[in-house]
Parts: sequence; C-alpha cells; structure tokens
Amino acid sequence: MRSRPRLLASLVFVGLFVGVVVGLVLVPAVAAWADPGGGATGGAGDIDVGRELNQSNWERLLDEVGHQEIAINFVWTLVAGALVLFMRAGFVALEVGFCRARNAAHVAMTGFANFMISILGFWAVGFALLFGGTQVASLGGTAALDGLFQVGEGWGLFGTKGFFLAGGAYDVGIATLFFFQLFFMDTASTIPTGALAERWKFSALLVYGVFISTLGYPLFANWVWGGGWLSQLGHTMGLGHGFLDWAGSITIHAFGGLVSLAGVLVIGARIGKFNRDGSPNPIPGHHIPLGMLGTLVLIFGWFGFNAGSTMAATDLRISIIVVNTFLAGAAGGVTTMLLMWRAFGKPDPSMTANGFLAGLVAVTGPSAFVAPWAAAVIGLIAGFLVVGAVVFLERVWKIDDPVGAIAVHGACGLWGGLALGLFADGTYGDGYNGIAGGVRGLFYGDPGQFVAQLIGVGAICVWAFGLGYLFFRIQNRVQGIRVSREEELAGLDIPQLGAMAYPDFLEAKGEVFTAGDGERRAVPAADLLPAGEPEPARTGPAVRVAHNPEAGKPGAPLYHFAVEGPGLHARLPVWRQARPGDAYVKETYRTEVLGQALERGNLPSLEAAVRHTLSQVMQDAAVPPYVLRTPEGSLLPVVRLGRVLRARIQDRWLEGHDLAELRATVAEYLAIRQGIRDPVELGVLSVAPEDLRGIPPVLVLSHRDVWVPVFSRPWGALHVEVGGQEIESGPGLDGVLALRREVARLLHEAGRLYDALDLGITGFAAELWASWSAGIEPAEEIVPSWGGSALPSYRIGDTAVAVTTTATGEVTVWFGRDRFDLAARIEAAARRRSLVSRTR
Repeated sequence: MRSRPRLLASLVFVGLFVGVVVGLVLVPAVAAWADPGGGATGGAGDIDVGRELNQSNWERLLDEVGHQEIAINFVWTLVAGALVLFMRAGFVALEVGFCRARNAAHVAMTGFANFMISILGFWAVGFALLFGGTQVASLGGTAALDGLFQVGEGWGLFGTKGFFLAGGAYDVGIATLFFFQLFFMDTASTIPTGALAERWKFSALLVYGVFISTLGYPLFANWVWGGGWLSQLGHTMGLGHGFLDWAGSITIHAFGGLVSLAGVLVIGARIGKFNRDGSPNPIPGHHIPLGMLGTLVLIFGWFGFNAGSTMAATDLRISIIVVNTFLAGAAGGVTTMLLMWRAFGKPDPSMTANGFLAGLVAVTGPSAFVAPWAAAVIGLIAGFLVVGAVVFLERVWKIDDPVGAIAVHGACGLWGGLALGLFADGTYGDGYNGIAGGVRGLFYGDPGQFVAQLIGVGAICVWAFGLGYLFFRIQNRVQGIRVSREEELAGLDIPQLGAMAYPDFLEAKGEVFTAGDGERRAVPAADLLPAGEPEPARTGPAVRVAHNPEAGKPGAPLYHFAVEGPGLHARLPVWRQARPGDAYVKETYRTEVLGQALERGNLPSLEAAVRHTLSQVMQDAAVPPYVLRTPEGSLLPVVRLGRVLRARIQDRWLEGHDLAELRATVAEYLAIRQGIRDPVELGVLSVAPEDLRGIPPVLVLSHRDVWVPVFSRPWGALHVEVGGQEIESGPGLDGVLALRREVARLLHEAGRLYDALDLGITGFAAELWASWSAGIEPAEEIVPSWGGSALPSYRIGDTAVAVTTTATGEVTVWFGRDRFDLAARIEAAARRRSLVSRTR
C-alpha cells in the first residue's frame, strides 16, 4: 500500500520531464510561425482575388484596396470625432471650475443638457441644412447629398437633403460624416453656456440648444463647408480658394463667441460684478485645478479637432497640422502667462489656461495651410489678444463673462480667420473648393485670399452676433432667460435643479432662517447692491480730551477721551507711557477703542486717531451692535435695520439675517478683495456703548460656514442670536451645552445643519475646557487614522465628545454618537479644510 503513492509520484515526474523535453523541441518551431515584429502579417494572400494576379481579377484587387483605404479613413474620422466628443468633458470641467461652488451642478447640467438637445436637433434638421448638398470623397459612400438651395450659380444658402438621416442619407459614409460634424456643432453650441453661466435659466437653455443646432450654426457652416456662397468666392469673385476655415476658427469658435456676446448683452452681468461707478469686482472660480484639468482635456481633444478634419488617415498633412496646433497653443499660453505676470504681478492660472486655448482657437482655421513658425506667431499674437480682449470687454463694455469665452473664442477666432489669409504658404490645399494650386495668403502673393477671409469675418460678425442678439431678445421677451435675484444669490443648484454639487460642505447662501416673530421660515437673502442705496454720512461722534480728576490715584489714567453722540456718553481712558530708551520719542499716549490699541506721540495725534476710527465705524454717531475685525485690524461696523444686519465695505452694503450669515457673506467678499482664505480669520466684537472697547465672544458654535458667536452678559449669563431669535442660558458647562443644543435644533430645523451633532464648540481657552472637563466622564481615546497623538474623549449623557487643540491654544469640542462617529467627523473636517484651502 505504501508503494502506490511512490509509483504515482514517479509517473507524474516522468510525465513532467517528457513534457518539458517535447516543449523545448517544439517551441522553436512554433516561434517560427509567430510574427512579433509585425512585418510578415498581412499580404496578398489576405486579399480575396485568387492565387494568380491577372487581368481578370485586377479590377477586383483595386476594389479591395479602395475598400481598405476608405475603411481606414472611416476609422480615423470616427476616432477623431470621439476625441472632439471628449472635449465636452473639458468644457464642463473648465466652466464648473471657473464658476462659484453654489452654481457648480447647474453649470455642469446646462452643458450636459445642451449636449443632448443639440444631438437630436442636428440629427433632425441641422445636418441636412449644413451638408445636404455635398459629399466628402475621402469617406466614399454610395449616396450623394446633392440638394443645395441656391439663389444663383455659386450662391448656395442651405442644403435640402438628409433630414433625420433618412432616405439617401442612410449611408455609411454620410453616417461617418454626421458623427464627426456633430461634435463640431456641439462645440459651437456649448461656448455660450460658459459666458452666460450663473444666471441663465435652465429652461431657456433648452430652447437655445434647439435653435442653435437646427438653424443658427448649420446655416453659416453650410456657407463655409457645405458648398455655400462663402466657399465659392474663388469661382464667383476670383478671390483665392474662396473663404477657408480648416477646422473652425470662424465657423465654430467665432460663432460661439459672438453668440455669447449677444447673450451677455441681453442677460446682463451677475449681481455684484460691477460697482455703481462701473468698476468691476473679481469673482474667482471655486476650483481652479478643475478648470485647468478641463483645459488639458480640451487640449487633448483638439488633436481630433484639427488633425481629424482631414477625414482621411491617408492625408499625411496630419503631422504638420498636429505640430502647428500645439505650437500655437503653447505660444499663446506662455505669452499670456508672462503678460499677466508683467502687468499684474502674478502669473494668473485661469488666464494662462485661457491663453493656451486662445492659441488653439486662433490656429484652428489656418492649421493645415501654414508653416510651424507661422503657427507659433499666430499663437503668440492670440496670447496678447486674449488679455486685451478680457480687459476691454470687462472695463469698457462692462461685459461679465465668467470663463472668458468671448475673448478666447470670439476675438481669437476672428484673428484665426484673418491669420489664414496672411500666413498660408501654398504648400497645401491644391484643389480645395475646386481651385487648382496651393492656398496662399497675402504674405505669399495672393491678396485675393485675404479679401475672401475679410468677407468671411464680416459675415460671421453680422450673422452670429445679429442673429444671436435677435434670438435672445425675443426669447427674453417671451420666455425670460434670467433667473430671479433671489435664486441667483442663493445659488442655482437648488432652485433650478433641486440638487447641490457639494452638499457636504457648501451652505446655501441666500436661504436663511428667521424666527424672530415666532414663525420659522426660509427667506431669500437681500441684494448685495440695493437700488437707490443712500450714501451714509460719516460724521461720527464728537471726541474731546478731558483731564481725569482722579489722575493722582494709583493706577488711574491721566486723561479721558469723552465721546459724545446721540444716546452716547462714553469715556475712554488715556494712559501715558514713558519711553526712556527711545532717542526720538520720550513718551507716548495710548488708549483702546473697539478692540484696537491706539498709540501716538502726543494727545492731539491720539485724539485724531480716535476720531478717525470712530468716524469709520459709527455712522451718524450711532453705536453698532457688533464690529467685524479683519486680520490686518480693519474694523467693519455692523448695523441693524429691522431684522437685517448690514456691514459696509467701501461702497457696498452686505447683508445677513443673523450675525453668522453676515459674517460668512463678508468673509466671502473679503476673500475676493483682500485675500482672506478662511472665514475664521474674521473676528467679531460686541460693542458696549458705555466704554466702546468691544467684547469678543467667549466661544463660538460652528460647523463649516455656520458660525454663531456666544457672548457673556455682565452678570455671567450667556446669550446668542440665531435668525433674529435670542437665546440665553446660564454660565458654566451646563449652560454652554444647553445653549448649543437649542442652537443646533434651530439650525437643523432650518436646514442649515444636516445633523444637530455637527455643531461643535470652538474659540475658547484650553484652561476653560480643563476646568469644565474635570466633572465629565472620560471615555476611550481616539487614535486618528493619519497617526499622531490620541485624542481624549468623554461622555456627556448619551453623547460622545472629543477635543482637539490648535497651536495657539484654542480648543475645539466635537460631538458624535460614539467614538467612531467622532473620528469620522473630525477626519472629514480635516479633509474639508484641506480642500477649501486649495480651492478658495
């Protein structure tokens, strides 16, 4: 019995040995059949014409070769069309990144919906109007689209065959042409979605998509690519090869840019973009890296845009076209980056991205007809042009274009059309539009070609801008194209779509909670620019120096500043400080007002500083209930008008229905104007009229952008205001927790918190927490996933509590259902802070 396993093992070993020997013998023979280099694959035997080549099967051989050539062109064109399709993703990413976070879902959805609508409109009507009278030889096909409506020989206006791709259009070649040209139309259609972003009705966009895909774009494109009158200027007027536009600098990009200009003129600028004096305010995009990623996707897709326009893989000019495309783009990007760096001190990333796109747009039309050096020059000029166009449009014409589409596609598209008429060198284009010889521009001896380009530029300006302006005017009158003021301020994601792009960290500005009259409801935020807002007086209270009668007593100040105003009789102590070690100033005088320490070398200077500070803060001598203090020390008074809190920054009023909302609005504005990145940097003082010193909050209840300061009464009670409703509690830990629970409940019911446990406590000293935590039941420590020291945790009733401490000694208390919930909340907040710091 024991020998049987040994016998089996011996047989297995012998079998393996024999198999290896046989394999070593047969592998060389098998390898001889393989073709790792590819040189032996394919040949005459793969063409079904028989073993012998003779006259009887020669025609069959030619048919087979012709079929393979057309098949190669089909595949090339379909792949190039897919690359242009991928540009849609680039447009969406760029437009979303360069717009504000509260509109991100709306911007993305407008691009996606326009894409779907345009496909159907182009299939039903647009393709027939464009290509209903032409056929592309490189794509073969058995059916010819020969229905071109003309008002005279060579003066075609639109095609008449191919609607719904039915009848004679049910052909493989025509289907390939349709697929490729579909995304050219889509590119022209999507350009205005960026220019009109953040205030465009979603329903209005759908009607626009139908109009552009069925009439607006196809008719002009027919004049250029469908045998229409612009393409025939060489025959009818002897102007070169007629108007030329290789891949659409004019037909696609200038068309989209000019329609965008017409739409922006009708829809108007975003709220807050321009001041009353016409000066523009920057409104930066919320995610610059996403916008630049979209730019890179567009750059990648441009390979299909320009090189794919040969619609023939057998046309070896594709290598020149590709090189020209990316040389122009790089030249435009570098030029814009250096120009912005020189003019504004920083190499602006969004403008640099637009500079690269400007170079690509400009070379799209002439890419097949110019030399590489000319492509670089074209891109360089586009880099200058896009910066100048952005500045001119914004500061002179008061055009609000969130993504710069009008400058990039409109201005640089027009330049590309003219550049072809200047730099075409005659090395390519023989037979184009039925004219013999290569295409030559003005610099190479053919002024007629440049004149033809001028005519095309004029035609697109009249057609695209004129038709677009007429369409938007009529649509605005009939349907209305702009969202309401309340929706625009709140962000379009929820009002227009019912879904937010970033529900986990973006608070809906403009929908605030108020309960001052006992009724809880959501109300729209007020306009940032109220119409007819009166200019407030800046007189401020009266300030005079008074000698302190008790100056001789120990610790008593030498003087007082008497501050007098309506209902205001404040006294600010003035201290004298000797400076024995200073050779220039022997003594200084100092005081404190509204949380600011002021120090001067003499009393008159100090009095002037106090008067200046109070005049900036106290409008008409009225004492503000709060003062916002920026990191650099600037003071922003908060005044109450009814139930609304307002703060004035330069010539603008910002509003909020409670202090938390107002502070978030001011922080967002300052992030644009003064570079404040984190709203926590904006401090709050509660002003006591009797001393005007300003009392900071004892702690802050916070969650993301929700920020509720808690102040202390003179007798020790804690109080807070939420949505016009004041809540008060006793001192100590129990009072703080009770206050937090009530505030969290109100905010949760108002939709400002997803979970009442989200509301944490921060902004108070570590020693205060130490005294409170002495009576709290300690629990297990939390070890963060990123490593480091464990975090202490506690139990307060059925709630888990964890504590983190900043480098400055401020404590943050987190709440959760258990320690695992706590860990998840803390880690989510850490990731969110990192994300916000990158995208703000």
